[in-house]
Amino acid sequence: MRNAVGGLHALMLVNKRWHDLACDDGVWRALVLEAREHDGKLSFRGSWKATLRAVLVKKNQAEARRRQLLEQRLARKEGRPVPPSSVIDGEDVMAMATFDFSTSPPLLRLGCWGAESGQIERVDGRALSASSFASQFDAARLPTILVGVVSEWRAFSRWQLEEISKHYGAEVVACAQYSKRGRIRIALGDFVAYMKTQRDVSPLYVFDEDVIARVAQMREDYAIPEFLWQDLFVLLGKHLRPSYRWLLLGPERSGSGFHFDPHGTTAWNALLVGRKRWALYPPGRVPPGVKVEADDDGFVYSFEAPDPLSWLRDVLPRLAQHERPIEFTQQAGELVFVPSGWWHQVLNLEPTVSVTQNLCNEHNLDAVTESLLRDGHGDMLQRLTQRLQLVEPRLYHLTRQHTQRAIDRLGGQEALAYRSEARVLLRATKYSNYVVR
Repeated sequence: MRNAVGGLHALMLVNKRWHDLACDDGVWRALVLEAREHDGKLSFRGSWKATLRAVLVKKNQAEARRRQLLEQRLARKEGRPVPPSSVIDGEDVMAMATFDFSTSPPLLRLGCWGAESGQIERVDGRALSASSFASQFDAARLPTILVGVVSEWRAFSRWQLEEISKHYGAEVVACAQYSKRGRIRIALGDFVAYMKTQRDVSPLYVFDEDVIARVAQMREDYAIPEFLWQDLFVLLGKHLRPSYRWLLLGPERSGSGFHFDPHGTTAWNALLVGRKRWALYPPGRVPPGVKVEADDDGFVYSFEAPDPLSWLRDVLPRLAQHERPIEFTQQAGELVFVPSGWWHQVLNLEPTVSVTQNLCNEHNLDAVTESLLRDGHGDMLQRLTQRLQLVEPRLYHLTRQHTQRAIDRLGGQEALAYRSEARVLLRATKYSNYVVR
C-alpha cells in the first residue's frame, strides 16, 4: 500500500497531465477498497484521498503503539527503566500532496436527466381499495406509480438526509459494493456525509437488508398500504425466507442496472428523498444491451447489464422508438409498483433515500412456483406448500396446480430434478460473476 501511495505521489511530479490523473479521487477510492488495513467499516473523510490517509494513519498508530508496549515489556523483564508512554499521532505515515478538485475533469450532472414516456399511470393510493388495486394492477401485472401514500408516513420527514443522520446515524449499513474484506460497511451518518461531498463516477450505494429489521423505530416510521400487505414468504420462517426488505441510500449517479426481481416476486419502491429515473421492459423482453444466458424455454438464469448511466448514455440514444423502454421519473413521496418479471433499471438523479420490499402473493404465485422449481429451490416450495395447507387451503390447492403445470412444462419430474441440480451448479459457478462490486 505504501508503494502504491508513493508511486502516485511520484506521478504527480512528472507533469500536469500525470498530476491530474494521479489526483483523480477515483484512483484513491480504488486504493481504499483494496486496502486490507481498514476493519471492513469505512469512515468517509470528505474525499477518498483523505479517507486513505485516515486508514493508514490509524494503522501507523496501532503499529507504533504495539512497538511501544513491546519496548516497555522488555524493559521490565530486563530491569531497565520503563520508557513512558507517549502520544502517537501517526501523521508521518505519508506526506499527502494537496488535492485541488478544480484539477479534476467535470462530472456529469444529472439534474435535467428526468424522463417521462407517458406509458405509466399515476394513481392516488389513498383512494384504492385492495380489490381495485388487485384487479387493475397486481393481477394484471401492470406497473404503476402511487401518490399520496408515502407523503403521509413519518419517514417522509424523519428520513430526510439531516434527520436520518441525526436519528439513525450510528447504525452501520451495508453497501452494494465489495472490498477485499467483503461488503463495504459504513455508519449511516458517515454515508450521508459521503453523499454530499462524493465525486465518484460510479458512487457507493447503500443496499442494506438488516437495519430496518434491527431498528424497531425505523419499522414504525412507515406503514405499508393494505393492498401490499400479503407476503406468503413469511410462512417460510426466518431460516428459509429470502431477503425481502432493503433500505436504499444513493448519491447522484448511483443506481442499479437492468434486472428482474428474484424468485418471481413483485416489488415496490417508496422514495422519501430525491428523484430516480426508471426504465422498464415487460417480462420476456430482454432490454437492449443486456447479455443473458437462458435455457431452452427462455428462462433467464444469469445476466449481465451495464450500469444505468452507461446504458442511458451509450445504448438508449441508438434505439428506435419501438425499442425504447417505459420511462419515468419517480419524485419524492411516490411509490413505484413493479410486477413480477418486469425488467427495471434505476438511476439516482440526486441524493435519494428509499425503502423497497419484494413479496409473494396470490397474484404472482404461478411465477414464484415456477421460478423456485427451475432455480433449484424445491425446499422453499415444499415448505410454502405445507404451510399453505394449514393456513390458506385455497392457495394451497392453487400452488399445487401451479406446481403440476410447471413440472409438465419442464418435462416431468425426472427432467425437473436434472434441471434443478444443473441450476444449483450454475448458481455456484456463474452467479458470482454478476454480483455488484
